[in-house]
Order: sequence, then structure tokens, then C-alpha cells
Amino acid sequence: MAMTVIEAIILGRNDNYEPQWTEKLLAAIAYNRAVLTRDGYEFRVAFVEWNPPAGNPLLAPMLVERFPYVRCVVVAPEVHKAICQGPMPIMLNPAINAAVRTSEADYLVVTGGDCFFGRALADRIARGGLLGNRLYRAERVNIRADIDFVSATPAEIEDPANIVSVDTCSEPPYDRPPYTNASGDFLMMDRATMTGLRGFDEAIDFSKLHLDSRLCWTCMDAGMDCELLGRIFHISHTQSYVNAGGAYDSQSYVTEVGLPYLNPEVWGLGGFAWRRDGDRIWHVGMGAANAPAPALDREASARAEKVRAGLTALHAKRNDQDPVDGACEIVKLPLDWIWVAPIASRDESGVIEGAKGVVDNVAALSLPDKLLPPKKSERRWIFLSLDVLQGDLVVEAIDQTYRPPTLVRASKEPVGIWLEMPPESKAVRFGRFRGNGPAVRLKIREARLFGRFRPSPRKEISRGLYGRVKYRLQRFFGPS
Repeated sequence: MAMTVIEAIILGRNDNYEPQWTEKLLAAIAYNRAVLTRDGYEFRVAFVEWNPPAGNPLLAPMLVERFPYVRCVVVAPEVHKAICQGPMPIMLNPAINAAVRTSEADYLVVTGGDCFFGRALADRIARGGLLGNRLYRAERVNIRADIDFVSATPAEIEDPANIVSVDTCSEPPYDRPPYTNASGDFLMMDRATMTGLRGFDEAIDFSKLHLDSRLCWTCMDAGMDCELLGRIFHISHTQSYVNAGGAYDSQSYVTEVGLPYLNPEVWGLGGFAWRRDGDRIWHVGMGAANAPAPALDREASARAEKVRAGLTALHAKRNDQDPVDGACEIVKLPLDWIWVAPIASRDESGVIEGAKGVVDNVAALSLPDKLLPPKKSERRWIFLSLDVLQGDLVVEAIDQTYRPPTLVRASKEPVGIWLEMPPESKAVRFGRFRGNGPAVRLKIREARLFGRFRPSPRKEISRGLYGRVKYRLQRFFGPS
């Protein structure tokens, strides 16, 4: 019987990220191999060495020499400079995705070089097996950094006396699937499904925050099951997001935008030049694109395509807010109903400017109080004509619960967007997408409210004068 291969994806580089980080990495690799390799299971590692600093030797040659079950992907600094739009030295999403693209394992687990898998987690995998189309998670327990990890036993690693804190998966709101709290240190699924997802969201090229949560939410959108396997034990260190606070080398943003996300065909550094160095090291640099295609058999390819097709359809349904045929204008909304946030300002020409460095509300446009509420059989949309002069803007119906915010980027030309307004919504919110970019500057040129009764078995009315008249009659007297 063939062994089930679980491959851990770990990122890093030789930059003294933490004291003795390399020694801890080596200890974690060996420890997890010993804990997880059981009858029927084999543990391997894909190490991605991203943006290695000049003057320091690469870790990849040492790792493949020491561990016959480790392979490496080395990504050149030039690639980092070409795609990174933020201050961080390592980009998580394309790095992880490059390992996914080149994996041949049955299951992939995204984890850290300072994480030790719990015995109960390993027992659960060995006893219960693993299923496809399922997201496996683990609760992260943070432990002291002064343990001798090279010689530490499972009993020492899991000793309650060594626990610093727990990123709970048993208390609200983190006590239900997909258990997003500190999820980036253990995200596991079958490779076919991960390939169908195309890995982590590569559109977030300026931050490391919440990429794990966006993957979790997209997994749920893909119809995956989710199971909490147990615990992992993570070395508490000063540069983690929890401990670093405002000094963390990343920036905040509105994490719900564009879900489920869709990566392009060249995901996982597919648009760059790949070169082999022996059997277990890839080098990725600038040049003509020649990335290897994911090595999936026919059945796995079909499963990946099914995941991809489902996400594509859901993305279109959730993010495409254009009105259906037959929608007619109800009213042109008065722009003097625009509220400007205290952290923003508006000049005489109507240009609104938000505060720099803050992800928050910039302005809001309210519906007139005298407007009749929608009937049960009615749908409504707002059309907005905007000048987005600077920054990245998010626009959404306030109190909406079933659509992600719309992202509008700065443009030299006016931008027209549609928003479907749920019955309970009374206003549209304009906000800042991310923290450390330029302040948002926008002007709302016009806003128009449209409506449409849901189709009946009768012939649908067309656009034009007859349709407008019939719509207005229906607004007051109900559908005929």
C-alpha cells in the first residue's frame, strides 16, 4: 500500500530573524518528522527561501544535504522587488504558492519553521486518516523561547509550565469553523484542492496580515469541510504579530474585499524563470516564464478544476452587482446628503480627502428619509459616478451582510460602479482600503437609485418609457 505523503511548506531566509532561528528550524523539521511519520504516512518539507540577503550563505544547500526529505525553492531578490509593494522582506502568498505549484505530495500543510506538532494531532491523523476537500486546522499554543529545542522531548514541548499563551480556537468568535485565530501556522488540505484554490491570495502584494484568514474563508466558500485536529506548539518570539504590535512589518487593510479571491493563471510565480539545481532545489529569477505545471493526475486535475469553477461562479455572483435588465431609475440622490467623517475633509470643489494611515470611514451617502422602503418583491441598486483621485477606496452598502466591499482604485478617468442595496440598508459607505498608502481623495459626481421587481411568469417589461411608467405604477400599487 502506497504511503500518504504530507508535505509541510515553510518559509524563511538566513537573516537572523530571531536568535538561533536556524537551529530552531532544524530542530522543528526533525521533531515534526519524528512525530508525524507513522505507519502509512510520510512527512516531507518544502522550504521556500525568499529574497535571501546578500552576503549570507543560502540555507537551501545545507537543508537538502542534511535532510533527504527536504526540497527547496529559492526566490531571487529581483523577484521580490518586482512584485512586492510593501515594507516586508518576505512575501508569504507567492512563496507558499510556489511550493504548492511544485509539490508532488498528497497533502500540504502550511506551517512555520518554529512550530512543533502536538502528539494528539499526530495521533488523530494516524488513527482517523485524512480526507480530500477538507480544511484541517490546529490551535496554536505559544511556548517559551528558552527551551533546548534540539534535545526537547514531546513531554517538554507540551509541558503546561512552558506555555506562554494560547491563541484560542475554543472561545467565541474563534470557536467555529474555519477557526481563523492564528490560522497561518497550521493550514492543511489535499494538494488537488489547494491547487484548485491556487493557493493564497496574490492580489494582496503589500501586506502579510490576514492572508491565512482569507484562505480559510475562501475554503469555506469552496464548500470545504473543516476540522480542528488538535494543537501545535509555537515558539513565542518578539517579531510575531501579537508581540510586535505596531512595529510589525506589514499594514492593515479591509480583509473582506473581493472574496472569494481568484488568482491568475500565472499564480505561484508562474510568470518567472525557473531553474533546477540538482534534484531538490529550484531557483526562481527574472527572465522568460517557464514555471513547471502542477503535477496532478487526471482525477486530481478534475477535482482541482471543479474547485476553481465553483469559486469563479461564486465570485461573479457575489461581486458582480450590475442590475438586471428592466431596472428603472427611481430617483437621483441629492449629494448634499453626503456625510464626511471627522478624520476627513471636503474642499469647495467637493473633493473629499481621508486621513493618511487609517483604515476607516471617509464618507457616507444616505438615502432620503422620505423614500419609500422597498417592497418584498423588489430589488434596488445604486449607480455611483466617482472621481478617485488618489489611493484605494472601498465602497459598500452599510448593513449589508451578503456581499464583500467593492474595491475602486485611483484612475485618471471617472469610474462608474453599481452596488446592490439590501432592503435593510439606508446608506453607502466610502472607506480606505489599506493603511500605509496615500490618503484617499475622491469626488462623488452623481448617485442614482434604481429598482426592479423580481421577474414574474409574465413577459418581462423592457427598458424605456413604457417600462418606467409601469415600474412607477408597481411601486405604489404592487406588481400586476
